[in-house]
Amino acid sequence: RFQRKIMAQRTTRRRPEATLPSDEKIFLEVSNLLKNVDIETTSRKKFIATLSSKLGGVDLRPKKEFIKSAIAEAIDYVNRGDDEPISDNDNDHDGHHHQTSDDETIDN
Repeated sequence: RFQRKIMAQRTTRRRPEATLPSDEKIFLEVSNLLKNVDIETTSRKKFIATLSSKLGGVDLRPKKEFIKSAIAEAIDYVNRGDDEPISDNDNDHDGHHHQTSDDETIDN
């Protein structure tokens, strides 16, 4: 019984059956959230949890790598001060694999 109760609590936290939002929607929400968080102190894990809440509680684990790159792109966009929106051709494809931990701050 106790184990079933714990499993029920775990499944109610996220909605894995929900449709994942589009990459454009995720990027828009990432950009909006970055305006309101301290990127020096917020962990990537906490940021993704907040993002999930903003998107209706959907399980974003399948989009984890995209979210990491969206965070980097949004930060670069703000730092550049460009008036032009970021296009798919502006993606960070430097050929390097950046190994990061979810507990690192999002600006690392």
